[in-house]
Amino acid sequence: MKTKIITSIYSNLHGTEFGGRPSRGGHYKYSLRTQLKMTDADFVCYTSESEIEDLKQFFYDENHISDDKLKLKIFDISNFSLTDKINKIKNVEETKVSDRCVEIQYSKFIWSLEESNIGDYDMIYWFDAGLSHSGLFPPKHMNNIGYWEQN
Repeated sequence: MKTKIITSIYSNLHGTEFGGRPSRGGHYKYSLRTQLKMTDADFVCYTSESEIEDLKQFFYDENHISDDKLKLKIFDISNFSLTDKINKIKNVEETKVSDRCVEIQYSKFIWSLEESNIGDYDMIYWFDAGLSHSGLFPPKHMNNIGYWEQN
């Protein structure tokens, strides 16, 4: 059975009109690296133009993850098919201090539909890039170095 996992990394949204948790870049990268090492599924990770080179360097160069295993794709959350509708109802000042980005939440549907038309996959899932924190995965997939240095 061929599986695709869709995720995203947008690390620098806290305090902006998009909202998001502060200082999460390292967490998202190391967490996704753990997920990649636990399965033979193919992954696609949506990100911003400003973050893509850092992600390529981390995943492809430092961790030797194949671009066949992990595709990195730029997606502009400030300008897509639902932007006007979201902006009509969004309270920007509340969003700046929020942990969640509405644009990412709605983009998950768009990305899932788009990815379901690419390749011959039996199953397609959305996983949060930060999923592997707080012991959610069995210890056999971790080591004792600490959560930022898990291999």
